[in-house]
Amino acid sequence: MTAGLLLSTLLAVATGTAVPIPAEGGDSCSVRIRDARTDEVLVRERDPLLGAPEDGNNAPGPGSLRAVVRGGRPSYVIIVNTATGTSRRLCQGTQPRFSPNGRWIACNHWESSERPWNLTVVDVRSGNSRIIEHVGQIEDYAWSPDSKQLAFTSIAHDSSWRFNIGWIEAGSGSVHILASDDESNVEWMGLEWAPDDRRLLATRHREYEHDDSIYASDLWLFDLKARPCRLTHTPREDEDSAGWIDGRRIRYQSSGSRDDPSSDPRRYVIELEPERDRH
Repeated sequence: MTAGLLLSTLLAVATGTAVPIPAEGGDSCSVRIRDARTDEVLVRERDPLLGAPEDGNNAPGPGSLRAVVRGGRPSYVIIVNTATGTSRRLCQGTQPRFSPNGRWIACNHWESSERPWNLTVVDVRSGNSRIIEHVGQIEDYAWSPDSKQLAFTSIAHDSSWRFNIGWIEAGSGSVHILASDDESNVEWMGLEWAPDDRRLLATRHREYEHDDSIYASDLWLFDLKARPCRLTHTPREDEDSAGWIDGRRIRYQSSGSRDDPSSDPRRYVIELEPERDRH
């Protein structure tokens, strides 16, 4: 860690009752899926700050700023101004993500072998940082468009290997668990917020390298005030590059069927039912 950097632990408390992720085939959203049009552009393609960077260790920031990772063990997050050619070391960590307002950077901080990967939020101007407790081993995270919330997926710091999906209030640090997944060989990734700051898109991937019959990949929708539901039922296909076009449309790419190597990737659009947008 850089000299003089104040690393304060934020004593957040996990709130809310986690909903268990149902077995394969359960809890479907009411949606329409069709082929994507060429003019259907994702929110993150219009504004890179509203999605995960293509390179996890080279993230765009406001204006000419970028957050890059340099070094080996330990690795450090460096703020680079591409217009002036200047840089400064911010903190120890990897996978930096600028908040859309440019005030914060979330990153992955190694603490110890017992608590390896921890979600850390750093004030870009002062360099002060805080570890978010009660989250577990962080896997993926994403800022809401208004910079007030951080979505995350994580593995519990115990022997259960349980995956949690939730969100954090950036101001208070309160942790809210939306759902838990106790299934084995599961990974949750690809988090992206809807433009309304209250819904999340995530990909659930389940695979066991020693048994090809254990395979599933589907998109899920999480609402901060409603139960999660499954958007796709294509267990033998991978959903890639999923993101929001607007508040009602989600675009994703299917990599083709695992059972048919000759099948071609295609882009699709999920149209949500209007009632999913009303509260």
